Amino acid sequence: MEIKKRNGIRQDFDSDKIKRALRLANESVADEFRLSSDELDAIVNNVVWHCKRAKSLLSVEDIQDFVEDALMRANHFKIARNYITYRYDQQLKRSKYSV
Repeated sequence: MEIKKRNGIRQDFDSDKIKRALRLANESVADEFRLSSDELDAIVNNVVWHCKRAKSLLSVEDIQDFVEDALMRANHFKIARNYITYRYDQQLKRSKYSV
């Protein structure tokens, strides 16, 4: 399966990138709000499942939306908020450099 990167290039789907991003978001909250290893794996598997079911080429943003949805469905709102905030900050940085 392939995805479409922000620059338009197609790249092989890599679930390790999702897991890495989730680990970073997980580490951004206090211990009592963190995902267990099993919960993290379940969310990654859920996102991969949604990606495989997609009928069209997914973008990085589409996959990030799946991650946000999975975090919120699992009631991990603090992690989802930090994940969303990080995405927004990165988008601002990209737009600043693309002018």
